[in-house]
Amino acid sequence: MKFRCVKCVGATLLLIVAIFPCGCDRVASSGAMSLPVRQDLPKIRTERGITGRSALELAKGLCVILHFPPDDVPEADFTGIRSPASEEVDAEKEQMRLLPFGQATTFNCVTFALADELQLGPTDWLEPYARESTFYTDPAQIALDSHFELVAEYSVGDLDWEQLMLSSELQHGDVVCYRQTVGEQRAIVHMGRLKRAGGQLTALSKFGLGPIAETSLAYCADVFGADLISFYRPLRSSKNKHLNP
Repeated sequence: MKFRCVKCVGATLLLIVAIFPCGCDRVASSGAMSLPVRQDLPKIRTERGITGRSALELAKGLCVILHFPPDDVPEADFTGIRSPASEEVDAEKEQMRLLPFGQATTFNCVTFALADELQLGPTDWLEPYARESTFYTDPAQIALDSHFELVAEYSVGDLDWEQLMLSSELQHGDVVCYRQTVGEQRAIVHMGRLKRAGGQLTALSKFGLGPIAETSLAYCADVFGADLISFYRPLRSSKNKHLNP
């Protein structure tokens, strides 16, 4: 199983300006949730071969999207996870659009978690840290800051997992973000969406190049070595909640 948990810091503003000059075509803005037209970027060589790239210029910065070719699923022990049944996929796919593509190796947990708000597809890959191929910007954090609000954050060491599973503060469809402290940085190590069924919250998330699966919230924290767990809500959901109390 391939997991990524390193986060770099920095930005290359001159490159961003060069790629997105003034006057580039965009979708006419009809509100805060409008997305600009996706821009094609030059391909780059990565550890998975020649990789395509595109980008969205979001409210909080450049969000670079990678396009990896299909890969082999690594052998891994998936004890403790449950694949959603076909009827569950059908019931949830309008809110979690990538659920039907659970076996694809061309997108990751970040893409799955943020797909609906960014209109991402099964060939899109969002990195959870800054790297050369993203012009040293952090696509996952830029997307979170642009289209979501932070609704709750907890230190894993202080959590009562059973109480968290029953939380009324969190909602079905919220993004769950697992982080690991690396120096002064809080690196994203895994992301998913919350599912509420029978009054309890679980996590739906993509495991590396492996499947989309349902697990307990505690399971992902343990597997990915998280020491902080954050919950984000799409701004469109928060806006609707304020308009319709």
